[in-house]
Amino acid sequence: MMSKRIVSIGRYLGGKVRLARQILPYLQQKCSLYSEPMAGLYTLGLNLYHAPLRCGFELNLRTHNLLVQIRDNAADLIAAINASPRDPLTLDLCWLQADDPLEDARRYYWVSMATYNGGGTRWNSGVTKGRSRKCLRHRADHLWAVRDRLQGVDLFLGDGLEHIPALDTLGTLHYFDPTYHNSVRGAKDKRHADPQASLTRNQYAFETDQDRLLAVVSRMRGAVVVSGYPNLYYADALEGWKTVDIKALDASRQPRTERLWLNPQAWARLPQFQLELLQCCN
Repeated sequence: MMSKRIVSIGRYLGGKVRLARQILPYLQQKCSLYSEPMAGLYTLGLNLYHAPLRCGFELNLRTHNLLVQIRDNAADLIAAINASPRDPLTLDLCWLQADDPLEDARRYYWVSMATYNGGGTRWNSGVTKGRSRKCLRHRADHLWAVRDRLQGVDLFLGDGLEHIPALDTLGTLHYFDPTYHNSVRGAKDKRHADPQASLTRNQYAFETDQDRLLAVVSRMRGAVVVSGYPNLYYADALEGWKTVDIKALDASRQPRTERLWLNPQAWARLPQFQLELLQCCN
């Protein structure tokens, strides 16, 4: 089942809020387990709640903690976010990680809301005047709907590429949203040059080992959908997979093409009437 409106936590660089309606139809298939090995803020999973079992893996401790606090402690977190001061200095201090999980979730929520400004490939570590003004009016009451959708979801802190193969069966559906291949990223994005520095103050995600990613997805028995930008590296490694192109805008609001790679299992499990409609529209 897919929701009539897109439920999401908020801004997340590389997140799929704007593309969710276009991607979700390709995930509308029966499965025993839905997994996101690179969950981020789990936007697509929040809008796919038909699977009996759902899980997500995330390497970023603060991202994982925010998800867990929304799922397990929403009342206190929403109250804390709504009571937060919104001056630029206080918002900027939210980059500092707190020892208390609830307080860190409050801070990290404001990191995503107050410091994302586009125009590059990272979260900006400063708070712009425009973002600060928007934060003055912001409330987090929408997180109640997110809390409801996260009930029953297993959220793991760890490397999805390491653990997902053990959960893979013929009945699973895996959605991979890795950091995109460096051949198709902007010139300002230097994460691939120094993967160990990919969680600095103005970064948000670990760099994906592309060779390892492709080796893992190629061995999956279940249905697999991978997001990315068109590139020759994936074209060679995922030969025989179906591809679907979606018109999108990058962080600089420049036109880009988002490509989905579907393995034969994922393509075959799409309902026939839905497959015909998708082929007609694309």
